[in-house]
Amino acid sequence: MLSNSYKIEFIGGPCDGHLETSDCRPIHLAVDVVFLVCENALRLLNGTEPRPGRRVTSVALYELQYRNGTARYRFVGAIAGKDCLVSL
Repeated sequence: MLSNSYKIEFIGGPCDGHLETSDCRPIHLAVDVVFLVCENALRLLNGTEPRPGRRVTSVALYELQYRNGTARYRFVGAIAGKDCLVSL
């Protein structure tokens, strides 16, 4: 790991417990992040090989927050995959 890298934890939702390494200073992180959720995304987070032909099941929204001076992303909600195009 680089000496200037940071661990960002994801709290709740489909990415709960995931730690992401970032070379970006926490002050420069995106305020909101959106993930397309599908079986392959979850498999990759768990270190498992993806499978072909998996559809997006939902979109998950995470919001940046600071707790005890540490940046982390907290799950705020999700939109079902079938409703995503309607929401755009």
